[in-house]
Amino acid sequence: QFLYFIGRWLPLLELPMSFTLSALKKTATKAPAKIASIAGATGPVYGSRLLEVDYKLKGGWQAPVLRDYGDLTLYPQISAFHYGLVVFDHVIVCRNAAKPEQLSFFRPDMFLERLGRSRDYLHFAKYDDKELMALLSEMMKEDEPSVPTADGERYLLRTNIIGNNNNLSAGPADEFKLYSFGALVNSTPASAKPLKLKADNTIRRSWRGGTGEISMGGNYANQIYHERQARQEGYDRHLWLVDDDAITTAGDSNFFAVFKRSNGQLDVVTPALDGTMMPGVVRDSVLHLLKSDSTVTTSEQRILAADICAAAKDGTLVEAFS
Repeated sequence: QFLYFIGRWLPLLELPMSFTLSALKKTATKAPAKIASIAGATGPVYGSRLLEVDYKLKGGWQAPVLRDYGDLTLYPQISAFHYGLVVFDHVIVCRNAAKPEQLSFFRPDMFLERLGRSRDYLHFAKYDDKELMALLSEMMKEDEPSVPTADGERYLLRTNIIGNNNNLSAGPADEFKLYSFGALVNSTPASAKPLKLKADNTIRRSWRGGTGEISMGGNYANQIYHERQARQEGYDRHLWLVDDDAITTAGDSNFFAVFKRSNGQLDVVTPALDGTMMPGVVRDSVLHLLKSDSTVTTSEQRILAADICAAAKDGTLVEAFS
């Protein structure tokens, strides 16, 4: 067994440590479609390009391929299908307001940190973050026409890493596939009406010591039934609680509450990151912006459902949002 282990894994020490932009192969043949707006679209709208990189047990990271958006070819027995070995994250691509032809990524630092943490949790092979961003930048040079110009619409660049091993082994994958594609979404709220949340302390989306802060498929699959049930009961989404009825998230969004303190100061509070929830990009951005506003204070702390109810009753709860 020892010799088998050495023979199987020692060659990995000599494999490429990362894919690189210099090795990129471009095979796209279709011109990107110019999209001014997705208004009126009858279904999902995706970008025109797909970036694909494979990791092989014998050979390590392969040359990246930038091709036309389309189907993936996968074995039916891969661990992504059977054991949920899939992680993902996204970065928003924005147009420069003054120069719309120029594109930029919104908070790529958090995108890389979150994807890297999820990747490491499932023991997927590491890569150079700078090379990944260089590849995504090259992808967007080609797919620039697909980025909408309409207000309230955005280009969401999703990157997935999946276990792609050609066997049914229920363990760490030894082969992976990384791929990125663009999805066009409308971020304008359907209406300005307040959200109605359902809080049920008999079910859990995540728990301390679990995988709540990891962006993996199972963290979203396990809430679908309860979120749908909440909507059928007239709620907009679920207010997820943990062991002592502490609030974590509203649906899959980070939660904020605004309290009016005895001195008249407004205090914006959000649950502290304790491993039960994703460290949201919007969450972090809101906290950074508010910290520069002298009229409010911010804090990251445990918020109990009972605290919200009590503050609503005594009038010190100004609002809550997610």
